[in-house]
Order: sequence, then C-alpha cells, then structure tokens
Amino acid sequence: MSAGEPTTPRDWPVWVGGEVLPLAEARWPLGDVGLLFGRAVFTTAPWREGRALFWRRHVERLARDCAAFGLPLDLAELGRALAHLGPRIPAVQAGALRVHVSAAPDGVGAHLALMPRPVAVQGPPLLARAGPRWTAGDPLGRHKHVGRLARHLALSEARRCGADDVLLEDGWGGVVGASAACLLVRLGERVVAPGAGAGTLEGVARALLADTFPGERDAPAGKHWSDRAVRPDELEGADEVLLLGSVSGVRGARGLLGRAAVLPGAEGALARALAAHWRELCERELTGRAEDP
Repeated sequence: MSAGEPTTPRDWPVWVGGEVLPLAEARWPLGDVGLLFGRAVFTTAPWREGRALFWRRHVERLARDCAAFGLPLDLAELGRALAHLGPRIPAVQAGALRVHVSAAPDGVGAHLALMPRPVAVQGPPLLARAGPRWTAGDPLGRHKHVGRLARHLALSEARRCGADDVLLEDGWGGVVGASAACLLVRLGERVVAPGAGAGTLEGVARALLADTFPGERDAPAGKHWSDRAVRPDELEGADEVLLLGSVSGVRGARGLLGRAAVLPGAEGALARALAAHWRELCERELTGRAEDP
C-alpha cells in the first residue's frame, strides 16, 4: 500500500492460509521466502460492485510474474479464494483487491493471499522527480514484485517536499514511471509511454488503453505511443504528463516541482479523452460487455 491510501479496517475479510479471516486474525508464516528474501509477486485489481475488474489481464500478468520468480500459481485455488472472499467484501464506492503469491519455505510451494482495501479518490497530482538516488531500474523491473522499497522511500521524500507522487529514473537519466503508476507524456502530437520496452512494468491500464484507445481521430496524439524512457528535456517541455493505473485510473498531473510552467491536469485534451475511454472500459466490465469475464 502506498503512503496516503486508506488503511484497511481490521474487521475486513482476507483470504490467507486457505480460509477467509478478519484482517485482525490473519497470520503469515515467518519462514515464508517472500517475507525473508522478497521472492513474491502481486497484482492489484480495481474492485467495483462485488467484482474485480480486468481480472483476466491481471491474472495473466500474475502468472507471467510467478513463472519468472519460479512460483507455482494454482489457478483453481485462486478461483476458490475469489469465490469465497468476494461476497464478504464490504460495499465501497471505490476499492481494490490485491493478490499476493509468495514462495513457501521449501522453495517449491507457494502461499496465496487475497487482500481487499478501500481506495481514496485521487485528484490531479503534483509530481516530483526522484533523481538518480532512487531508481526504478532493476533486472526484474518488468515484473510486479514486492521489492519496491526504493519506490516507497522516494515517494515519502517527495511528499515531504509537498508533492503527491514521484517520478523514477531508469538509472541512465530516463524517466520511466511513478511510484505505483505508469507514465505517459504528450509532446505535441507525439506520446511517450514507458512500458516493457523501457525495462519497466507493463501496467494493465496502460496495456488496455494502448490496445483500445480509438486514435488520432478522437484525441491529440492518438494511440501511437513510443515505448521508451522519457528524456529530462521532454519532461520539461511536455504539454501533458499523465499517470495511468488500473486502480487509480487516468490522472493528468497539475504540475512538476521545479518546472515553472503549470500542467493542465484533468483538463488536458489527452487526459480528458483517455479518462472518458477508461470510464467506458470500466462500464463495459461492469455490464458484462468487455473481453474479460
């Protein structure tokens, strides 16, 4: 959980150890290899009206990450866990469901946990640059794993400076993402959107928008996004800077610390178009008209 997110009430249900328990009673084995050495992966899906949105895409990415970490993912167990936990999750206006897979002490099995939480509605963020001290670059950067300490420390530092989120470098000066969201930068009619090609995580929201956004006939810059790191000069001269996340949605930044020119936030042309398209995708999910079950 990132700093500033609502705390999960201790009476909320979680799935752990093969059963549903209140969070206050849940226990995690101290010999868990994910706990001891960070050999664990996770995904966090939006939770709306009693269901996880874009579930298929989240599970597909989770399976890829598990394979990269040598973790077995029992899809039947995951299905049972969701079926048992889902009806017990309290109704909230906005929520999220984290699925966590961690290596067992024997190095062969895995521990599965499902943890719902409420989510605060977030407005246009003020961003800060983390600089070379904290980088997003690591050999496992394309996977969503628990080794995210640098991101949390960078975010805490940025928030002490008054920012809402932080932009992270790849170790070579290129900017590749935020603490828990993908980055998109509009430069006139061009868009730079770091993903797997930039050595960083391919977020579910970024992938969905890249796959389905209608294109240039409906919005500036269209759907032709360059998958590479953003250069510092491009960040300084950007027309729009957006953060994309499947839980937080599309957020146009209102400013960047150290940059004199303001950013248009939610009123940017591409931010408006992408946000409207994201709302449509979510509505299709909820009404059963989307590709995901």
